[in-house]
Amino acid sequence: MRAFEDYVMQGEAKKTFIDRNLVKSLMEQAARRFAHVEKEKITEENCDFVLEDYYEVMRALADAYLAFQGYKSYS
Repeated sequence: MRAFEDYVMQGEAKKTFIDRNLVKSLMEQAARRFAHVEKEKITEENCDFVLEDYYEVMRALADAYLAFQGYKSYS
């Protein structure tokens, strides 16, 4: 696993300012998506969409964490 500093040096993450509004928005988005997907009954027809929604929840939370630390991801 690469060190986070490698991502910064490669330009895949950039130092910015701590954007509390963005953090709040991303957290709310993740919570809404999680609540929605938790209500879904998983079937063979929708399992790929449910998995995609869980991925998006995790991605939004990771972006919120980076924003809280003052970083922005570009990958």
